[in-house]
Amino acid sequence: NRITCGYMIGLTMFTGVISAYVISVQQVFGEVYGLGDWLPIAFAATAGGIAVANFANGFFVRTFGMRRISHAAVLLFTVIS
Repeated sequence: NRITCGYMIGLTMFTGVISAYVISVQQVFGEVYGLGDWLPIAFAATAGGIAVANFANGFFVRTFGMRRISHAAVLLFTVIS
């Protein structure tokens, strides 16, 4: 199914982004922002933000539908880029 394949590719890219974030977070927070000892707290804060975003995503998907949300997100990302 073409629609399922498209969503699978999108989810694969999202998983790649999350993996890259987890791999590089120590270097970015430690060297770029100079957080060093505050790394666990900063990482927990970003994880909390991601958790809130996931709950909000669930609400919006139930309200508007997955297809509508994903197409709007692609258009928004394209315009912002």
